[in-house]
Amino acid sequence: MFPVGHMVAQANEKQELTKALEEKIPTLLALEHGGKLNAVLKGSDAAFKQAEDRFLDQFEDYLGESMTKLYTPEQIMRRNKEVESQVSRNMADPDGQKRLDDMMRFMASAVGTALNP
Repeated sequence: MFPVGHMVAQANEKQELTKALEEKIPTLLALEHGGKLNAVLKGSDAAFKQAEDRFLDQFEDYLGESMTKLYTPEQIMRRNKEVESQVSRNMADPDGQKRLDDMMRFMASAVGTALNP
């Protein structure tokens, strides 16, 4: 079950990070030029480059903060419980079990193909 749990955990982590970034990007843009992206785009190349550099620096800082928060022990434990719950629900659902079996066969086939070209 480890591969399934790992895939569910990865999907959950990606969803959480995506949500955090989707919420923060408009805020970062609002800090520059009052959130008016057109003002940045219509400016000179130098002004655009300066705004781009500031935005990317702020984005990098926020991404680092988000990743740190995502991997606190409390968040890891919370996600582990969610993964266990999701995997249990899938195992109890006949359709979910069939999809899981199909996916596992596909993965085994894909790995076999990659190892034996």
